[in-house]
Amino acid sequence: MKFTKFAAVLMAILMALLPTQSFGATKGSIKKSSPKKTVVKKATKKTAVTQKKPSAMANETKTLYGVKGAKLQPTKVSTKRYSYREKGKTHTTISKEASRLYSQTGVASYYGGMFHGRKTASGEIFNKNAYTAAHKTLALGSYALVTNLRNGRKVIVKINDRGPFSKARIIDLSVAAAREIGMFHSGVAKVRVEAMQVDSQGYIIGKGAESLRKLAQKEGLAFRVKGSGNSLAIKAEISAKKPEKQTASKATKQPSPSLTVITDNEKEAKKIARAVKQKAYVEKVGKQYRVVIAVTNLSESKSVKKQIVKLAHYQSIHYSAK
Repeated sequence: MKFTKFAAVLMAILMALLPTQSFGATKGSIKKSSPKKTVVKKATKKTAVTQKKPSAMANETKTLYGVKGAKLQPTKVSTKRYSYREKGKTHTTISKEASRLYSQTGVASYYGGMFHGRKTASGEIFNKNAYTAAHKTLALGSYALVTNLRNGRKVIVKINDRGPFSKARIIDLSVAAAREIGMFHSGVAKVRVEAMQVDSQGYIIGKGAESLRKLAQKEGLAFRVKGSGNSLAIKAEISAKKPEKQTASKATKQPSPSLTVITDNEKEAKKIARAVKQKAYVEKVGKQYRVVIAVTNLSESKSVKKQIVKLAHYQSIHYSAK
């Protein structure tokens, strides 16, 4: 009987210990979950980096062609044609050749938010602050000149994603592109989309090339042109403005005003050069010596002239305002 009581007491003690073991396991699981918090912090930092706005270099297009947007550089355009299904509708992409001749008017929307930092259909990471866009069928790697038909504002975007999957809309712009054409607050706008591509030599070809040529001409920008019609290709003349800068720099290096005194004696000429406070030098002209004295204006010239006359009565004193 005593043994039975002892066993019962021992069993009670063991049962009392079980909740403690259970609590310990729960506490241990909390400790194991703590690394997840660190991962979240790292992801937050990474998102903050991707949210940086594009540098001033992204505006190179504005300098070269007169319209702001994505940098137009040789880009590999997808030649793969495929069909995909989205929201119950099948979309078939168009070829590289057909893409460059694409021009359509319709409604544009924009996207960002939860899509920022995600991978696009082209494999690039979506950045809402870059000049990009999503299109249902255009070949990835193409560019497009997008014009807001309400206010005439334009932007150049790179097609790197698919969408928008709405019958009423033809293109989905990034937040930066939407801001550029003044549709950020309205959310949607009627636009004209003119596609184009950049070949390996840097020439822009496609429907957008003609519109871009007119813009560059309006801004007085220099560019090369080859072909015509659907074969028209243009390329910015990057070094076009260099001669103008050289001309401007030469124009600023005009000879400064000077006062010239002519004598027949080298010793006398040197005496005059030493006597004046202004910068002066002596040069021989034939059998005579000329003292050239730098002055800033006619008033200073008169003051220096009086100083020279006190030294001796020189008849040949000239002021030059070249």
